[in-house]
Amino acid sequence: MAVINFSKANCMNCYKCVRECPVKAIKVKDEQAQIVEELCIACGNCLRICPQNAKEIQSELVTVKTYINKEYKVVASVAPAFIGAFKFDHAGQFVSALKRLGFSHVEQTAVGAALVSKEYSEFYNNPCEDNYITTSCPGVNYLIQKYYPSLIASMIPVISPMVCHGKTIKERYGEEAKVVFLGPCLAKKLEAIEDNSIDAVLTFDELNKWFQKERIVLNELPIESFDAEDLAASIYPIAGGISATLDKKIDKKIFKVDGIDNCVQVLGSLEKNEVKSTWIEMNLCNNSCINGPAMPEEAENLYLRKYKIEKYVHNCEKNNKSWQQKEVSINNAYLKKEFINLSSSFAIPNEEEIRGLLKDIGKIREKDELNCGACGYNTCREKAIAVYNGMAEKNMCLPYMRQRAEMLTNVIFDVTPNAIFILNDDLDIINFNPSAETLFNVARDFALKKPVTILMEDDDFIDVRDTKRSILSKKVKLKHYNLTVLETAVYIEEHKAILVIMIDITNNEKKEKKLEELKLNTLDMAQEVIDKQMRVAQEIASLLGETTAETKVILTKLKKIVQSKEDDI
Repeated sequence: MAVINFSKANCMNCYKCVRECPVKAIKVKDEQAQIVEELCIACGNCLRICPQNAKEIQSELVTVKTYINKEYKVVASVAPAFIGAFKFDHAGQFVSALKRLGFSHVEQTAVGAALVSKEYSEFYNNPCEDNYITTSCPGVNYLIQKYYPSLIASMIPVISPMVCHGKTIKERYGEEAKVVFLGPCLAKKLEAIEDNSIDAVLTFDELNKWFQKERIVLNELPIESFDAEDLAASIYPIAGGISATLDKKIDKKIFKVDGIDNCVQVLGSLEKNEVKSTWIEMNLCNNSCINGPAMPEEAENLYLRKYKIEKYVHNCEKNNKSWQQKEVSINNAYLKKEFINLSSSFAIPNEEEIRGLLKDIGKIREKDELNCGACGYNTCREKAIAVYNGMAEKNMCLPYMRQRAEMLTNVIFDVTPNAIFILNDDLDIINFNPSAETLFNVARDFALKKPVTILMEDDDFIDVRDTKRSILSKKVKLKHYNLTVLETAVYIEEHKAILVIMIDITNNEKKEKKLEELKLNTLDMAQEVIDKQMRVAQEIASLLGETTAETKVILTKLKKIVQSKEDDI
């Protein structure tokens, strides 16, 4: 079950998450970063450094509120790092805040840490030459299980303080009780899925936002006591804190290792058998749990967190105060845990396949392999192997994509039939393409760094520079060149420059002029024909009128003659 991932809408292809992931558990598909669950160690590095804040963390806040609303017995297991994570005058105010949210009981996870330390002490005092690696940090456990499985035998087979505390809560309050772990760790969300003693996990960041929503101000609340705590084990979240709680009966070499890079170095040495009979307290986060990835945004700085925890523990020791309310125990059998191999294998392409993948991104020769790391991988070959396994895309090579873009831009600039030139804020020419050379009959070398007035009037460009308003397809007559052009001038704010594009429409203008003349001539000819037709019609009408009159006269005379003859008869 994935508990962390990226928001699809926000990924900007910066590959920073891939660069920062220590185990390269991030897959890029369709230009979207995705966390590959089977490879992830839940360190939270990628989400913490994402510049777009494109993180999605599976929250169980609704589940916890449901437990509370249904009146379950909801017990909070609070990681001791809370002392440095929140601002309050007294730790009891934090207890009061949780009770206001609806938690029926509030205990410190340090109760489980104390029990784990007792079990750890048995292994520490073993005089054998075996190396032992603490298993309180689930991120370290996943790192070993997934990437250093040969070292699983060195992992102390003991459950974490969180799980241990959850088991004691279930024993003391009943299996129906709901255990909610509160801490600064994302890996705990994954660990809780594996064990039914923890019903939900909320990070300190989630809890702080819940406080804010409910308008709970910690230092304004009354002081209440934890239902169970172990003050000495509250030192656990500081680097070396686990070792400080051990009952040491023999002298053994101790490595206090925190931070992923340091963990990887030590695990590498262990794989090579360079270290023997060593107790290794290992935490994935730099400076251990007080620097967990899910601390509240408003938390104190790292060193103040450490100071507050150390002061808290010191004051408790000074007052000889080790337990409150009741002492907790657990069946030792419940403390055992078996760690298994979770490693995944990648297909390794042969040399020919690697060369083919490199060639696809312009890496023809060895010197073309810049190994710049912009894609997130240390070398071009590592990137090629990632592409082969579907973990990366070819176009993630930024130098290659930039080279392609520049080449395409240059080709367009050089071969376009339109004249293009660029002016700086002083209206001097800073770029000049071949078509502009042809249009203005001026060599590029001569035009560069010269004022645009060597070509034409600069009134339009002054207006564009001063108003920042573009000119689009304005018809301009270049009388000196006997040309007509469509002028576009765009102000580029970020470069303080003006891009000028001129389309030569002189021939089109001439054709349009000829066409206009042809139209006018045609109209004149048509009018002349019409006039002639009218004259002919009038002449015909006149002739017809005369002949009709004559005919009428003749017929009238003929009629009279005929009538006179009839009268005589």
